[in-house]
Amino acid sequence: MKRTVLFLLPALLLLGYSCKKQETPPTVTLYDTLEVNTPYMEYSLDENTILTLDATDAGATNYLWTPNSDTTATITVSSEGAYSVQVTTHTGVDNYQVVVFNNGGDCYAPNSFSPNGDGKNDYWFPFFSNISTENYSLKIYDQSNTKLFATSDVAGKWDGKYNGQDMPTGYYYYTIGYKTLSGESKTRSGMLQLYR
Repeated sequence: MKRTVLFLLPALLLLGYSCKKQETPPTVTLYDTLEVNTPYMEYSLDENTILTLDATDAGATNYLWTPNSDTTATITVSSEGAYSVQVTTHTGVDNYQVVVFNNGGDCYAPNSFSPNGDGKNDYWFPFFSNISTENYSLKIYDQSNTKLFATSDVAGKWDGKYNGQDMPTGYYYYTIGYKTLSGESKTRSGMLQLYR
């Protein structure tokens, strides 16, 4: 009986038995396409997904995407954000927006804005998906901790001013408090950059 066991161990080693740690399998990249053809859309982005935003219009003469100023009918994105496209046709101009949230996310806070009066990105505000309008608060502070802006209105936007005066280019701090539709209270904070 002992001889049989002794002969089996070398045989197992020859078959490739090993205690070596198995390597993690490579991550699979997923691809998805979203037709952009309504004024406002939301999309939940899964991890390792590359999303094509497609605003193709047979009558289009021009496309202009924000924030990257792309002039193609489609763009690809792999991170959360607010993406807008202006589609010009012979009969007029259509504006569409897609807010991409990370899967499971309910708040996207942009990292910058430029309140220079050009009609593009002139206000700073977070985007939400499926939150309550109750118990909402947004506060913005400067580096000396002076509160520059506060609102309890989910649609509230900061125009980059304090007491009617333009705030200078620089970094500002925000805090957001909100409640999901399921009743969970959440907070979020971070930095944003104001460009003039």
